[in-house]
Amino acid sequence: DGFVDDYLPALLARASQLISGEFHRQLKKPRVPVIYWRIMASLWEYRSLGVTELADVVLLKQPTCSKVVARMEAAGLVQRVADDTDRRSTRISLTGRGRELAGPLVAQASNHDRQVRAPLGPASERVLIATLKALIAQHGQ
Repeated sequence: DGFVDDYLPALLARASQLISGEFHRQLKKPRVPVIYWRIMASLWEYRSLGVTELADVVLLKQPTCSKVVARMEAAGLVQRVADDTDRRSTRISLTGRGRELAGPLVAQASNHDRQVRAPLGPASERVLIATLKALIAQHGQ
C-alpha cells in the first residue's frame, strides 16, 4: 500500500466521489446540474437559507453560490424572499416548480443512501456517521 491508500483525507474524498457519482448519474436523465441538485436538496430540508448559509451547506464560495442561485432563480426553481428578522438580507427558498423537480430526486437520493448504508449494518453505520460528524465538528470553521 502506498501513502494515499491509508491517508484519511484521500480515503474520504475517494469514497465521497464514488458514492456521489453513483447518484449524480441519476441526475443526467432529468438534466439537472449537480450543483442545482445540491442546492435544491439543501433547501428541501431547511426550507430557506441565507446565501452565506447555503454556500456553507453546499460547499461553495459565497460569490459562486450567488451566481448559481441567480441562474436557478431565472429558471424558476428558487426565489429570494426578504428575511423577517433583517430586511437588508434575503433568504433563498424553492419555488413550487423547484419543489416539483426536487421531490422525486430527494426520494431517489434517499433510496441510494439506504443502499449505500445497508451493507454496513446498523452498528457500523452509527459509528461511521458519528465519526464523520465528529470530524466535521472538529475541523469545521
